[in-house]
Amino acid sequence: MTLVKSPKTSTRQFTELFFEEQLASAIKKAKAEIAEILLSLRDRKAVFTYSGQIVTAVPTDFPRLLAEWGAKSQVQQVIRNIVTSAFFSAEEKSSGAALVAAGLWVTDMSLVVGTKKRCTDEEVKNCLSYLGGNGLARATAEAVIELGGLGCRVEFEETDSPLTRILATGGREIQGCIDPLFGDRVGRSFDLERCAVVAIDGSVESVSSLHSVLETSATVPVVVVAVQFLPDVSNTMAETWKTGRGKCLPFVVSSWGVENFLDLEKQEIFCVSAERGDTISGLKLESYRPFDVSVSSNTCVVSTESVGSNSKLTVEVSRSLGGLTGLAKDRVKMLLGFARQSARSGVTKWEKLSEESQHFSDLYSRDLAISSSSVAAGSRASESLKKVLQELGCVILVSQGEKK
Repeated sequence: MTLVKSPKTSTRQFTELFFEEQLASAIKKAKAEIAEILLSLRDRKAVFTYSGQIVTAVPTDFPRLLAEWGAKSQVQQVIRNIVTSAFFSAEEKSSGAALVAAGLWVTDMSLVVGTKKRCTDEEVKNCLSYLGGNGLARATAEAVIELGGLGCRVEFEETDSPLTRILATGGREIQGCIDPLFGDRVGRSFDLERCAVVAIDGSVESVSSLHSVLETSATVPVVVVAVQFLPDVSNTMAETWKTGRGKCLPFVVSSWGVENFLDLEKQEIFCVSAERGDTISGLKLESYRPFDVSVSSNTCVVSTESVGSNSKLTVEVSRSLGGLTGLAKDRVKMLLGFARQSARSGVTKWEKLSEESQHFSDLYSRDLAISSSSVAAGSRASESLKKVLQELGCVILVSQGEKK
């Protein structure tokens, strides 16, 4: 048998031109598809996939639906990329702006809405109700707001508890992190009750200097906040913790949260200052004020009843939600962002928009309420997109093919 070698293949480039008529047809089709997405959101019929599960979308999920929006032809893909780029850029400027920009673009509507600086609690709740629906995310976001979440730090964690919980911690906030060596061996998040707190305006360089502190930690948890811990010190504290011989936690500070380091003594925190001549080895913890301390990835909050102290809220999302735990966290974060925007810029309601265009308001449910800053950003994005598409006279696409 004689084998015949196939001829070599060569790769060539081919260009395709799409002119105004073809582009107009693709734009018309894109508008129809975006309108269909908005109507499915209005009627709560829109779905998307998350962690392999089918999830019913709420208005806050509009960017996710955009990400799954496909195109069948090359020219439609070009228009899709231009449109989604404009919408995502608007969303980066103000959460919810993409949702508004989509409706304005679909209806060829221009909109100028004045903003106001104050809004009522009820208006903020209306905004959350429209964007988040009636599920867990909205209920959690409203609870966070009622606990003061618009004016303090809010952190999110996953928990094995069957319930999603919100933990409120009030106190003096010290910024920094758990010493990395200790964190790798023991952990990076702790909630300690009735413990002693020691603040050191310098480095802890030897284990011997902490001898009395380590002894005290056998009966009372101790949080040591310092500028630096040498490796021997961190490893010893980790070994002491893991073997159950004591609980002494090293926290590396980046900001004390006070103008003068020694102001921490006003909250009865033990302070060791080299400028004052203090030494770590001379530290005595026979009498101390017990504190509740919450340590996370970047803060240490020491409970105190002093006026003007900071506070923190921790939202613990239950892992019982399975693959949807991440989605629940994302929705709550986005709703809090919407609420903060609304509190600053005010809320624009459906009645205001329905006066401008009945066709526009038909795309949204009658309980539409969204921050005025999102409406303004969406309006600018829509006008910019219209201008770009109007000036699009021709598209040249380059593709590759093989020829024997």
